[in-house]
Order: sequence, then C-alpha cells, then structure tokens
Amino acid sequence: MILIARVWRGGQNMYYSTSRVLAVLDLLQNHGRMRGEDLAARLEVDVRTVRRYALILRERGIPVEMKRGRHGGYSLPAGYRQPLALTKVEALALTYSLLGAGQQALGLDERDAARTLRKVTRVLPAATRDLIGALDGAVTFATPRPSNATGEAPESLDTVAQAIQARHRLHIRYRAQTGDCTERDVDPYQVVYRAGRWYLVGYCHLRADLRVFRLDHIQRARAQAETFTPQPVDAVAAVERSIAQVPWRWEFAVLANAPLEALRRRMPATMATLYTQPDGMALLRGYADDLDILACTLAGLRCPLVILRPDELRGAFRALADRLRASADQPAPDG
Repeated sequence: MILIARVWRGGQNMYYSTSRVLAVLDLLQNHGRMRGEDLAARLEVDVRTVRRYALILRERGIPVEMKRGRHGGYSLPAGYRQPLALTKVEALALTYSLLGAGQQALGLDERDAARTLRKVTRVLPAATRDLIGALDGAVTFATPRPSNATGEAPESLDTVAQAIQARHRLHIRYRAQTGDCTERDVDPYQVVYRAGRWYLVGYCHLRADLRVFRLDHIQRARAQAETFTPQPVDAVAAVERSIAQVPWRWEFAVLANAPLEALRRRMPATMATLYTQPDGMALLRGYADDLDILACTLAGLRCPLVILRPDELRGAFRALADRLRASADQPAPDG
C-alpha cells in the first residue's frame, strides 16, 4: 500500500509517498546506519528516491546523516527520537489522502486507511495529532482538490471539527452571502469539503432547521458546554441542495418528461432541485448565472422539456439549436 501526500509550498504541489518516508525513519531508528541500496530494496524504490525521502525528513527537522562512498549510507544520531513535524496544511494534505475522496482515488480500503492513519499519528506532535484526530470522522471529502485551490484551511476548521467529535454545540457569528451577520447556536453534524470549499452541516437553533454554512463565512466560533445527539443526515446531499439554492441572476423552472432517477443521474445536484409532479412529469427548479450553459445542460437530459420561466431561456435554446444546426450542416474539408 502506498499513501501519496500532497504538500502545498510556494504555490507548487509536491507529491511523495508518506508511508515510505515514515518507513525510512522507522528503519533508521531500528537498524541504525543503512546503505542506500538496502533501503531502496526494502522500500522497492530506486536509490535516488531514497535520497529524496531522506531530504524530506531533513526538511521536517529530522537530522538524517547522509554519507557517500562504499562505507557511507544513512543514519540518525545515536539515541535520536523525535516526532515528525507537519504544518497544519501538510496535516490536512495527509488527512485528505487517507479519508474520503483521497482514499477512494488511491484505492485504499477503510482498514488500510485507518491503520496508516494510526501509524502516522504516532510520530506526530500532540497538536498535529489532535487536529488529525478531530478531522477523522468529522470531515467528508466529497470531491478531489481543485488544482487552483490554496493550501489554507478556514480558521474555524479546528474548532468546528473538535466540536463535532466532542458533540458540543457551537455559538457562531456568521456572515451570509448578502453581507448580513447573525449570531447563531448550531449543533454541528459534519464538515464537507467540496470543490475547494469547506461547509458545515448542522442544526441551526435560530432557524429551527438543518442548515449549511460556509466555513470561510464563519467569523467566530466558540464551543458551548451544551452537548447534542447527532441526527442521521446525508451531509454531501445537503451541501449540494444548498448550492443549488444560491440565488444567481436567473431563477428557472422547467418540466421534464423523464423518470426522476434518470434526471438525477444527468442533472448536477448543485444546479437544480427536482420534484415529482402529479402527472408524472418532473419539475426542475434552480438558479443560473449563464442561460447558455443552462440550456446546454438541460439539452443533455435527452427528454422533452417545457420551459416555465424565464422566457429568456427560450432564446438560449434557439441559439443553441442554431449553433448545432450550423455545425451539422458544415461540410468536412476535402482530404
């Protein structure tokens, strides 16, 4: 099993096998000086990769000694024992690799992921170990990390994740999309990482209902003494429904003559909410910022549609039809 961690440094991505880097540290602590060829054979990598792993350990503050020559090799100072130091961003990268989308992308099963997480946390400082422990079980990684995402996590992530694990109610100051600020008590159920953003799903006592909050809009978060019993909830679905209800420029409503399940497979949950109608049709309601993109998405449903609103969407459909017809009529070049 290989665990790939990604560290964001200076706007660049650096990939390395965390489990093998830790294996280098473990081998040197248990066997003393080792030749690069022996380490490479143990780890099933080449000698150059072993040197890179050793340099990574040195960057993390582990004084690995490297000597060239026939009697050279890699070693640690006698009796040296020190936890592996990770920054908060590196800890998040490591956790992402072991949980949710990162785990699935690497083909790890839950037992392998849990075993590796326990192995890694044993060599981490207490503060980093507590952060990873809080994230485990409190965060769902719903999508891969976008290539243009920054390495920084929201300031409130630690507090929120620890409150979820301890089942403590949160008092937050929240800035809505409109700019309005409110004070709320929230029972935090789950954090969802989706498309570069972090969301909190929980029961809002101010609205007396399930709500979704963007973590970067939480201006202040404080754990309360009150505890709560978490309710079963599909946190990812709740986030996607919330995104679909963000009031963009155009509000649309369209009837589709197709089974609801087929529409759910073809229509992104973040674009529309689907409702079953008494006549068997499905009602799609949502918001869009670009009617041309919406028209293309709706055309991809491959079923008869009735546009209820806005009327401007009809024009977007006609323009799409004209573009498709022009492409169909365009002759292929000779040869």
